[in-house]
Order: sequence, then C-alpha cells, then structure tokens
Amino acid sequence: MLFQTTEDRIKKLEKRVDEIEKQMNRTLTSIHDALGTITSVITKLQEENTTLKKEKDVIAAKQKQIASQIKDIGIKKDIKLNIVEPVKNIVTENFEFVQEIAKEGFTGKPSMQNLLDLVEKEGEIRMQDAATKMKVHEVQIEHWANTMRNRITVTEKKNKKYLCAIKQRNR
Repeated sequence: MLFQTTEDRIKKLEKRVDEIEKQMNRTLTSIHDALGTITSVITKLQEENTTLKKEKDVIAAKQKQIASQIKDIGIKKDIKLNIVEPVKNIVTENFEFVQEIAKEGFTGKPSMQNLLDLVEKEGEIRMQDAATKMKVHEVQIEHWANTMRNRITVTEKKNKKYLCAIKQRNR
C-alpha cells in the first residue's frame, strides 16, 4: 500500500512512545541505583572522615602528653622521627586515598563486569583489595557484589570481607 492509514500511523506512534517510555524507565532505574550507591558511599566517607578526625585528635593528645613527660630533647627527636612522622604519613595516605576514591569512584570507569572478571580471575579476593585495584570505594564493590549475588558470594573471615566467584553450571 502506498499510503498508510491513520490507524497504522497511530499504532506506530503508540509503539514508539511505548519504546521511549521503557527506555526512560530503564534510565530512571539506573539513576536511582546510582544515587543509592552514591548516598551510601557519601555516608561511609562521612563516617570514615569522622573516625579519622577522632584518631587524629587522639594521636595529637597522646603526642602532647608524651612530649610533656619526656625531658631529653634527643628522645623527642627520635620519637618524632620513628613514631609520629610514620603515623602522620599513614593518616595522610588514608586521607588522600579517601579523597581519590571520592573523586574517581563516581566516574563510571570500573563496572560490575570488571569486578566479576577480577573475582573470577583471582578465585577469592579481599573486598578491600578489589576496591583498591579498581579504584572505587568498598561500598561500591559491596553494592556490585550484592547485585550479582548469583555470580559472587561475600564471606567474612577474621573481620574482613572476601569475594568469591560462584561457578556456573553448564546447561
């Protein structure tokens, strides 16, 4: 037929509208999931920041207490070089790592597939190690692992979380 009827045009338009609605729903679901992950990461970062600040305050108080008790200047320098500076460097590295994760963690570069590939390659890996390798926060790794719970299990050993690949049966 050379020309379409009005009903045919309406049906095609309705079908196209349905397809667009489905695509919008998928996009909205993805956005909602991402916002949930971002919210939990921000909450975790706030908790870690509070903990780091408390640790810093405790260390500073202990440093002042020890410094007031030590009278020998040579011992003070040794303590500063051997204890205070290394602890300060560790706290600074942790803070910089959290900042780096906050900046790079939301770029979308790593994905659930990357995590699955890593876990399948390693067999079993600490969640913290996977987060470090993928340069995302542990909360992101845990969210992806929970999303793929039919492919990855999360176990806890000695207060550390591990990811393990579930072997798929051939059908």
